[in-house]
Amino acid sequence: RDQEPDVRRAATSDEEGQIASFAYGAGVTITRLNKGLRRRANKRVLGFRIDPVSGYWARNDDDEDGPTDPAVAAPQWIVPMVQDRKNALLMVPMLEELTESTLATVHHALLRGIEAVFQLEEGEILAESMPTRSVRKGFLFYEATEGGAGVLVRLVAEPHALARVAREALGIMHFVLPDDGSLPSDPSALREDPDADCVAGCYRCLLSYYNQPDHEIIERRDDDARAVLLRLAASTTVSTGTASRTSISPPRGSENVHGAWFDEAARHDLPAPDPEPVDGGDPVALLTWARHYVAATFAGCEEVRIGALVERGIEVVSFADRSSWDDGFERLSRALGRNA
Repeated sequence: RDQEPDVRRAATSDEEGQIASFAYGAGVTITRLNKGLRRRANKRVLGFRIDPVSGYWARNDDDEDGPTDPAVAAPQWIVPMVQDRKNALLMVPMLEELTESTLATVHHALLRGIEAVFQLEEGEILAESMPTRSVRKGFLFYEATEGGAGVLVRLVAEPHALARVAREALGIMHFVLPDDGSLPSDPSALREDPDADCVAGCYRCLLSYYNQPDHEIIERRDDDARAVLLRLAASTTVSTGTASRTSISPPRGSENVHGAWFDEAARHDLPAPDPEPVDGGDPVALLTWARHYVAATFAGCEEVRIGALVERGIEVVSFADRSSWDDGFERLSRALGRNA
């Protein structure tokens, strides 16, 4: 972000070793390209043809013969592109020799598990195979809804959040797990729900409108996929470091007043506030993070000043009362995409 790294990294492991690595970013810029129809004959030709005069799409004919009339503009090839900013989590399995079917099954099983554990509607969290669907090395999960669901950071911040997701995913795949919380060591020991009436996958487990291109390779009975999910269900996630744009430090003039607050902010891994508040006033009573639309207020901050911030769409977190700092840091950390 702004030519500097801004990522929170983590890894999940069990008794056998590391299973996957993670990289979380708040407000990641995601660029999507439409390279053309999947059924096109020449895969080396990217994009679609468009009439540069009318702006209408033209037929993607295989022949490249242009119009005979020199006054008529020839259709041009373009690659449509859209950009958005989303909270995103990149997961890269560290296991060898996983097939395309195994990776696709784990991919969509975890997505369904996230929806179940965090009580999300289908489509609130989406995922893409990385770097491409044909060459799968990992999965990019991102919060698709406006404002984000705020759950992906929990997968890297909470030691057992991913384990709950994997366990829930196995249940969604019609496997019956013991009520005492134990897990079988062998995937073949997983007992199927006798009422499942499902073979490789169904719309009650892993299939959905969003993953139609993968329907042919999703296989809930895949031994390797079940083995990976069993290991994840018994895993622990540990943060492996955060690369932030800048370390937390007080703006000039507020060093002595908020020393204890900045010590606590550093423990929460918060980024540095703006050098000056967005309203240009005294930083002793107000700290702001303009690109996150967040502000922290302290004793002495006038109500008129707070009201003006709220009118600008800025979330205001009060630290005027020392006894409420825990709640304040929880809100501020969540707003800044950090672990509360």
